[in-house]
Amino acid sequence: MYKYEMHCEFRNQSEVRSEFALEQLSKCEQKLTEADYDGAITNSRSFLEAVIADIYQQITDQELPKTGDLMKDYQKVKDLLYLSEEKHSDNTIKSLVRSFISIVSGLDTLSNRMGDRHRRVAKPEFHHGILAVHSAKIIADFLYDTLEFQKKQKDEILCELEQLLESNKRYLSKEELERDPVIKKFTDRKLYFTKRMIKDEVVGRKGIDSFKSSDKYFAMLYICFETLTTDDIQFLFEKFSCNRQAVGLPYFLKYVSENKPYLIQGKEIPDFVKRRLDLDEEGITNK
Repeated sequence: MYKYEMHCEFRNQSEVRSEFALEQLSKCEQKLTEADYDGAITNSRSFLEAVIADIYQQITDQELPKTGDLMKDYQKVKDLLYLSEEKHSDNTIKSLVRSFISIVSGLDTLSNRMGDRHRRVAKPEFHHGILAVHSAKIIADFLYDTLEFQKKQKDEILCELEQLLESNKRYLSKEELERDPVIKKFTDRKLYFTKRMIKDEVVGRKGIDSFKSSDKYFAMLYICFETLTTDDIQFLFEKFSCNRQAVGLPYFLKYVSENKPYLIQGKEIPDFVKRRLDLDEEGITNK
């Protein structure tokens, strides 16, 4: 019997928000020490499954539906983290990203054949247990590292967009913003998490204190439009409906009601939009 000594550290333990994932990680180490290799294989799969669910929730702020299908769950998170191999031009990176799919699939198969979730097809040995646990740790570290990279990338992109909207481009419609060559570089990329972080930061800002800041504020929300939630819309309405400098609010809410009507609940917001737009039109007519 081999004596197990941990030599594949999991670096991102502090980034894990799932207690279940941490429990499974601990059980992996414990069962390798106890030579319970089929248990270690099972726990390594459960650990990776919980990590994927944890990252999904950090990105989308929603729970990942429980499917029991490790590959489908991994595909969802892979796409959210912009890890699809076709997104990379470097063939080496493409090959590496593609290999992770094979490893996840292999770990899933190993768990089914040698883990203690089902009747075993074959009895696992020490090297099988080590392979499963270390593979799960490496993939989990890579996913959390990628998540952290996108968090840092958010600050750079936000600064670039802020500078861009200092110009007359802040007056553009959503469609015009998306056609702008510089903004298009951002909107065309499937960086959902980055966009959501930018949206969260913009929505959470203290306020709108000028017409210019209103133009920039809502232009930024048009850029991150796909990430808006019902709570965001209600928050914006409550925060700015009495702010006369938030001139873009009724037009923004009108656009939401036309393109994502399910984000608006009740009659309060539609009534506000109609009232404000009628007043704006009357003001123009009477000039």
